[in-house]
Amino acid sequence: MNAWLFTQGQCCVAGTRLFVEDDIFDEFTATVAEAASEVKIGPGLDPTT
Repeated sequence: MNAWLFTQGQCCVAGTRLFVEDDIFDEFTATVAEAASEVKIGPGLDPTT
């Protein structure tokens, strides 16, 4: 998550693909989805964002 969101879209350095082993794919996907759902999106000058 940090690698994708580190620059908040201000520069194009985020990875666009991940290679995940088949046997952990479902768990990995669920974990990433949960982490992404907890990210607060909003104005960059808002300290709670």
